[in-house]
Amino acid sequence: MDGDAFDRAVERAERRAEEEHRRLQRERHERIRELNRTAFRIHLSVFVAAQVLLIAIWALTWQFNHGTAYPWFVYPLLGWGIGLTAHYVFVRNMWLRPTPSTPPEESE
Repeated sequence: MDGDAFDRAVERAERRAEEEHRRLQRERHERIRELNRTAFRIHLSVFVAAQVLLIAIWALTWQFNHGTAYPWFVYPLLGWGIGLTAHYVFVRNMWLRPTPSTPPEESE
């Protein structure tokens, strides 16, 4: 193999390695996005179930207070809702963030 052929072979190998690296980065990024979406969906489901349970407890027990129904369930709803909103914003930004693509060619 002469010098030119060797250089071309090395360049092809480097190009293939870079393409493979970019492909693996994209797959990793997509996997992280999917895990974040799943985590948010689980968080949302638990939030809804817990709030329904708290409201049900409040609705069942307020009658024993002679009709004075202080809506105490609002506090966990608001507190947890703030955390859920922050989680949504984080995950939404992950959804909107572009997938890593080909970097600009370096000028020599």
